[in-house]
Amino acid sequence: MKQTAVSYRVKDKLIIGSLVRTSMGLGLEVDPRPLMMTTPNDDVANALEEALDASGKVVAHPTQDQWKGFFQPFIKAAAVRSFKAFMTDAIMVYISRHDAQLELEPYRNLGPKNGFESIPSDVIVLPAEDLAGAVSELKALLDGNVR
Repeated sequence: MKQTAVSYRVKDKLIIGSLVRTSMGLGLEVDPRPLMMTTPNDDVANALEEALDASGKVVAHPTQDQWKGFFQPFIKAAAVRSFKAFMTDAIMVYISRHDAQLELEPYRNLGPKNGFESIPSDVIVLPAEDLAGAVSELKALLDGNVR
């Protein structure tokens, strides 16, 4: 089973959340855990492990009126006032674990109106058990150091 998580860097914050599926199959980013970029790698690895483990959940598909503000917990975790402020300098990396490997996929920030765009040429693949290596690579990507 594929497990997925998302990570963002906004200013000095490192935010890790789970990517769960709705009953209609849509991915939702949930349960952001705010850390700092200076958080020890072991603590980041624990947060990442928890986010990946929690990603297997299927949740009820939100109703139309529930969508507004759905990303608000991530904005709050980043300690900014708005989605626009969040997107000003946000860096995003998706993390997936499946078939005995971890993949870190960086995304390009296209601004608040256009969101993020995958950079498939820069995906990093590691053994699934190498969370320490994944955190080192994750922090490098979130520092803007794309290979």
